[in-house]
Amino acid sequence: MAVWSSIDVSELQSPKRLDAEFYKPEYLRAFQVVADHRPLQDYQKRVLHPKEIKRVYADADTGVVFLLAQNIQPGSLDFSFTAFISSETAAEIRQNKLEVGDVVLTRTGANYGDTACYLGVPAPVYASAHCLVIRPESISGPFLSAYLNTTIGRALVKRGAYGTSQPEIAPAYLKTIPVPRLKNGLERKVEE
Repeated sequence: MAVWSSIDVSELQSPKRLDAEFYKPEYLRAFQVVADHRPLQDYQKRVLHPKEIKRVYADADTGVVFLLAQNIQPGSLDFSFTAFISSETAAEIRQNKLEVGDVVLTRTGANYGDTACYLGVPAPVYASAHCLVIRPESISGPFLSAYLNTTIGRALVKRGAYGTSQPEIAPAYLKTIPVPRLKNGLERKVEE
């Protein structure tokens, strides 16, 4: 069954996104639900695309944890397989070090868009370049992660993918995703 969307030029949301995938009906519906809310850029210090390094792994007893895309599962981090880098390599990529409350997102590959919040364990952790790191400022990381894992949030994250064989998400796109805020302590309950 064919599916399509008709978009007027005045409705284009990004001058750089003219591809049909960006305007899939399910993405348009998700966007309409939250369109009146402020964008993520209003609630974050930055969206970090970690620096790439040559992948030379270290032993667990001498290395520091290196977050791989496969460690990011929807809603949680899974360290059942853990990679390590040397402390010398970690010193070269200081900006990749996670802070408690950071929201990490798989930037590329088969599970692109999977999102979780780093809660501080294990520590320290350095993110690989296959991840994106959202550093929240005026919003809780666990709440933001929960939102980005909802049906609406996942659709909006996936909407930002480009490329076909190896989809990727642009950090600049993430900043445009509308984020609804909850009142009366509901965000705290979601966070808990």
